[in-house]
Order: sequence, then C-alpha cells, then structure tokens
Amino acid sequence: MEGELLLFFDSFIINENALHFYGKVTKKIKKFCATCTKL
Repeated sequence: MEGELLLFFDSFIINENALHFYGKVTKKIKKFCATCTKL
C-alpha cells in the first residue's frame, strides 16, 4: 500500500512539473505570436 501511494505521489509531482512546463511554453508561444502579428 505504501509503495503504491509513493508511486501515485511521484506521478502527481511529474504531472505538476509537466503542466508548469507546458504553461511556460504556451506563454512563450503566445508572446512570439503577438510579436509576429505586430510585424
């Protein structure tokens, strides 16, 4: 039971990091697109 809980927690942390990274990337893409449309 404890091992399963740790595995779940690990995957949760990985998902949080992935979401954070995805958010950063989308923000950069949005900024990039905004500068492209201005040109």
